[in-house]
Amino acid sequence: MKQHSLEFNMTKFLVLFFFNNMFFIFYKFLFFFPDFLNVQRKSFRNFIKNDFIFEFSKIKKIVNSKKLNLKFLYENFKFLSPIFNIEESILLSKTYCSNFYIPVISQINRLKYIFNYFSNSTELKWILVGTLPLLTRRGHFIINGTIRIVINQILRSPGLYVYKERRKNENTKRLYYADLISQRGAWLRVEIDKDKKLWLSTKSESRIPFFEFLKNIGFKQKFIIEYFSIDLIDIKTKKKKSLKNNKFLYQTFFNPLTYSLGFIGRKRLNNKFDLLISPKVLKLTPLDFLAIGDYLIQLTNNLGSFDDIDHLKNRRIRTIGDLILNQFQQGLIRFRNLVFGKQIKKNKKINLNNLLDFQPINSAFRELFVGSQLSQFLDQTNPLAELTHKRRFSALGSGGVNRETAGFEIRGIHPTHYGRICPIETPEGHNAGLVNSITMTTQINDDGFLETPYRLIYKSQIQDHKNPLFLTAEYEESRLIVLSDIPVCKFKFLKNKNLPILFNQDFQKFKVKEINFISVSSLQYISLATALIPFIEHDDANRALMGSNMQRQAIPLISLEQPLITTYAAKCLLQNSKVIPICKRSGFIIYSSNKKISCYSFLNFYKFQCRNSFLIKIFLNKSINFRKKNYSNIKTTLKKKKTILKIEI
Repeated sequence: MKQHSLEFNMTKFLVLFFFNNMFFIFYKFLFFFPDFLNVQRKSFRNFIKNDFIFEFSKIKKIVNSKKLNLKFLYENFKFLSPIFNIEESILLSKTYCSNFYIPVISQINRLKYIFNYFSNSTELKWILVGTLPLLTRRGHFIINGTIRIVINQILRSPGLYVYKERRKNENTKRLYYADLISQRGAWLRVEIDKDKKLWLSTKSESRIPFFEFLKNIGFKQKFIIEYFSIDLIDIKTKKKKSLKNNKFLYQTFFNPLTYSLGFIGRKRLNNKFDLLISPKVLKLTPLDFLAIGDYLIQLTNNLGSFDDIDHLKNRRIRTIGDLILNQFQQGLIRFRNLVFGKQIKKNKKINLNNLLDFQPINSAFRELFVGSQLSQFLDQTNPLAELTHKRRFSALGSGGVNRETAGFEIRGIHPTHYGRICPIETPEGHNAGLVNSITMTTQINDDGFLETPYRLIYKSQIQDHKNPLFLTAEYEESRLIVLSDIPVCKFKFLKNKNLPILFNQDFQKFKVKEINFISVSSLQYISLATALIPFIEHDDANRALMGSNMQRQAIPLISLEQPLITTYAAKCLLQNSKVIPICKRSGFIIYSSNKKISCYSFLNFYKFQCRNSFLIKIFLNKSINFRKKNYSNIKTTLKKKKTILKIEI
């Protein structure tokens, strides 16, 4: 009876608490700041589950001169548990990694000269493909006993970018050119001169007549004249030079093994020119060149628009998973070329372990984690320095910009950075503006573009009961957005009739009924280190930059004191740093220290402990009274128990 009455009282308490605080629960805690280390974990998890299998599916079968036939059963790959755990890897100066295996079916064809027939020998064996360093729970790697991280990289997204040539003499006709950037492969440029002649060029090749190149890739001369409305004289060029260069370009840009636009590059090309090419076709097609030439000719008639390279819709983030995937692709290409060069002797016994040498994959991983500019030693001065180092991204590195030649346009603040990249926190010196931090609420979508949250506004009322929407910079351009610090009435209606609105990268005044979105919080425009500064709106921007950088240099104290003035970001920092014990269940705190937290949970009626040890012995012999205002007293008595909880850290 006592147990049933206790359960009834607890249920009554929870129901009353829920209905009396419904407004507080649904409206105040609907949006939480995301996990600050989710960027690393999400990208690394996506690489292991999806990208790893997809890359092996490209080379699922290799045939070597009709003698060696290899088939990879890539869907059955297996990762083994690490030999050393995290603590042992640091103490023994080892790498915290995992070996991954894949089953391979090999079929070798030999010609028997005595009996004059073919004999096939088939073998199935698990082969060690390579060793992959693993990401820890705190978002870093352990390489040879040292803690390292791979920071994210921001660079131009694959696709086509159209520019206007800057000329000193304004009386001359303007020249336009289009740069085609790929995910893997050579760089290509198509340009038009003042006589409306199109040229195609690369870094290694000189200018080639564009119309002659179209003829060599399959278009007829009559079709080119009718499509571009040009004369026959414009097509006649020197054939020897153009044919030689076009043969080189055909092997370079139409070969899927050496050139790839990527899914993002193909998607952007289709959207820009309204093409219906399949997203699975990652190489260039003749229709792409036809659309590029037509777009450049339309620019001479004042039709079309130019691209802003600093706009965040044209720049994407290469996360840890993308960087590891890039190295894995290079390793697989080297391995494939190595297998093609293997020679099989007539009567010698074949050993698959000696034949399939996956050392190029391990060397490709080593180039990233040891020799890359993006792989750095983790800054462990304090928890803030550790967390901000992991949320940083750089424009340097392979495929990025050069620090010596980078100008003010790349280093400056673009209007699309608003809500996505912190305008304050950046290093001082040569890396100023090239190394930045993402804001507190920024997320990275599957394509690598930055998103920031907004709440929907319907008929000048804020829709707090709906989840916030994460918008990219491209989608945000055509929307009317208002800041969150405007006056709002009790029923969430906007008070003022005319408000300053962010529209088309500028602040303008619009009527309330035309507004589409409102920002979630005033903290979504600055980074974590900047949000720790109290009353930052009263500081000069240069002083705030110094303050955000100097906080990372503070040494932790032995005897701690609670600050008199703090911000909400301090709580988020402690929760996401993973350096203190955190109770993952709600309830009443019985005991807490810097090593463990004892919590009594209402919902599950059991003692929950969180402690940094492998085995915990708990002895309970207490009577606990809970009292809530306006509710009946709830008295529970815990009998003597002896329990052992085993917690895996």
